[in-house]
Amino acid sequence: MFPGGAALLLATVVVLIVVVAALAWAVIRRSARIWSAIAPRVARARSWLVGSTPLVRLRRRYPRALAFIADRLSLTGYLGLHLTLGLALSLAALVAFSHLASEVVLEQEFREFDAVAATVAELLRSPAGDRLFVLVTTLGEPLTWAILSAMIVLALALRREWMLAIGWIVAILGSGAADLTLKVLFQRPRPAGATEFIVGHSWSFPSGHAMGSLVGYGMLAYILILHVRRPAARFAIATGALILTVAIGASRIYLGVHYFTDVIAGYFAGVLWLSVCVTAMELVRRRVPTSARTSD
Repeated sequence: MFPGGAALLLATVVVLIVVVAALAWAVIRRSARIWSAIAPRVARARSWLVGSTPLVRLRRRYPRALAFIADRLSLTGYLGLHLTLGLALSLAALVAFSHLASEVVLEQEFREFDAVAATVAELLRSPAGDRLFVLVTTLGEPLTWAILSAMIVLALALRREWMLAIGWIVAILGSGAADLTLKVLFQRPRPAGATEFIVGHSWSFPSGHAMGSLVGYGMLAYILILHVRRPAARFAIATGALILTVAIGASRIYLGVHYFTDVIAGYFAGVLWLSVCVTAMELVRRRVPTSARTSD
C-alpha cells in the first residue's frame, strides 16, 4: 500500500479545483474592466453586422425566422438565452453519454483505460484512505439524500416556496429513477473486489453516486444561489458543490466499486438531468408574476 496515497489524491483533486476556481474568480472580479475595454469594439462590430447588406436582405426576406433567433438569444425574454443554453447543454450531455455508453458497454472500448485507473487507485489505497473515502462516499448515499431532501423540502415548505420544493423532489426522484433504469438497461458488472464496500448486488454503469451528487448538489447550489445576491457567496456555493461532486466521484473509483468510465457517464447523465430541471425551474420562475416569485 502507498501510505497516505488517498489523502494525497483527494488533496490533489481539491487543489486543482481551487486553482481553477481562483482563476475563474479573478476573471469575474475583473470582468467590468475587461468589458469596458472590449465594449467599444463589440458595439462597432454589432453596428457593422446589423447594417451589413447580407443581413439586411436576410431580415427583409426572413423576418420571422430572424426574430425567432433573436428571441432565443435574449437575456431577458421569457424563452430566451436561458432556454437556449439549457437545451444546448442537455443535447451535448445526451450525445456525450450516448457515445460513451456505446463505446464502453457495447463496443467494450476504454477497457485498458479503466484498468489503468483501477491499478492507480489500488496503488493509492491505505487503511486511512479507505476510512476517508468511505466517509466521502457517504455524502452521496441514498440515505444521505433522503435525510437531506426531507430537511430541504421542509425548509422550503416553511417558507412557502412550493415551486422550489416540487422542483427539488422531481430532480432527486428523477435522478434515482434514471440511474436504476440505465443500470438495468446496460447491466455492466461491477469491478472485481467491489463487494468489499458494496452490500448486495447492483450494476455498475453509470455511477449513481456521481449522477446523484451532481444533480443533488447542483440543485442545492441553484436553490441557495437564488437566495443570495453577493457574487462571492454565489461563487463559493458553486465551487463547494463542484468540490463535493468531484470528491464523491473520485471516492467511487478509489474504493474500487466503479470504473472510471462509470463515473464519467454518471456525470454526463447528471448534467443532462440537472440542465433539464434547472431550465424547467427557470421557465416556471420567469412565467410566474414577480410578486409571486421566490425571493432571490
